[in-house]
Amino acid sequence: MAKNTTILEGTILNEPKLRSTRSGVDVSNFTLMIEGEELNSSFKIGITAWGKSAVECAFRLKRGARVCVNGKLGMRSRVLYVDGVPEKIIEEMEVQAENVFSVS
Repeated sequence: MAKNTTILEGTILNEPKLRSTRSGVDVSNFTLMIEGEELNSSFKIGITAWGKSAVECAFRLKRGARVCVNGKLGMRSRVLYVDGVPEKIIEEMEVQAENVFSVS
């Protein structure tokens, strides 16, 4: 088994959005809600799918669907702007999805 592999099951919070990079690679992003077993232990995590998987996610998956995601856990940084001025850098965990399966 490869290092840094994660498997998550949860509910899609927003419609997967499909776009293409400047080099023409398809990419799709959505947010997954993971429900914890204890009260108030749920969390959200960003999911990014690439290529054919991105296209399939965008056309097959809908908000509210239960899915299982297999991929690599990583960090993403983005700049938060306030009135057009960079305010701070936000770092978020995300999963680079290798496989996304619908769960009944």
